[in-house]
Amino acid sequence: MATLANIRINGETYPCNLWQSEQSGQLIRHEWENGFLGGMGHLTRDSDDGYYVSNGFDTSTFPYLRLRPGADVSLTLTNYGADTKEGTYGFIEQDSNSVNYLYVLNGQNVWKINLSGTPAVDGGGGGPSKDFLGTAIAGRPVLFDDGTTSLWRVPLGVVDTAQELTTVATTGVGDTWADMTGIFASHFALVQDGAVSKIARTNTSGTNLSNVSLSTDANTFGDNFEVGEGTLIPADFLGAQGELMVMKDTGIWKFTVDGTARPIMGFHGRGAT
Repeated sequence: MATLANIRINGETYPCNLWQSEQSGQLIRHEWENGFLGGMGHLTRDSDDGYYVSNGFDTSTFPYLRLRPGADVSLTLTNYGADTKEGTYGFIEQDSNSVNYLYVLNGQNVWKINLSGTPAVDGGGGGPSKDFLGTAIAGRPVLFDDGTTSLWRVPLGVVDTAQELTTVATTGVGDTWADMTGIFASHFALVQDGAVSKIARTNTSGTNLSNVSLSTDANTFGDNFEVGEGTLIPADFLGAQGELMVMKDTGIWKFTVDGTARPIMGFHGRGAT
């Protein structure tokens, strides 16, 4: 078997185990069903039991093809007040000193975990770093650029206004969060509509818990489209290949940007015993 030549990125030499030619600016997708031993480029990861997807990377410009390394964090958040009955979501953001923090969303609370050195909950006095109060239930967040600012946006259900993380404090719990005025959602997701990236939301109405609507600025959302059974709140909401996947108790629905919804997988509950 022929051996591929080494490649150099930012002055560093790495072995090349995959080569693919594409036109300039073309987006590519590649999957590693059994993980990838040794990592990619300068990002080393030795797990071979995962499933990794590189979706829509533009390899014609810096930083070329890179996958962010996983953060190995072991903290028992129930010791800090986390509720195991609520969904848990997370994202990583940096402060002005380039210190990484893992934000864990659970129910109405947020735990800010400092990833420098030994991971530890930042501030909160042993409890959550942020409490949204009320009846807030955090759903899946997204990082979205509204044309002015790229911010993490956190949905909090149909009663509590969604929030934006506008400032990451360098120490403690002094982060700044702002209301997304008039925006209610159970989950957010990103979807590509032609040349335009849009933010999508579910659960936009108390009378129809399955509505999906799109926005280009995270401020004004378009028409609401019902997806599946209207009384079931989506369990999750993901963007993939220019489409949205709406996960419900009865199955998974595919939603396209033109407003078409189709079931792609049904779930069958266990009979009564």
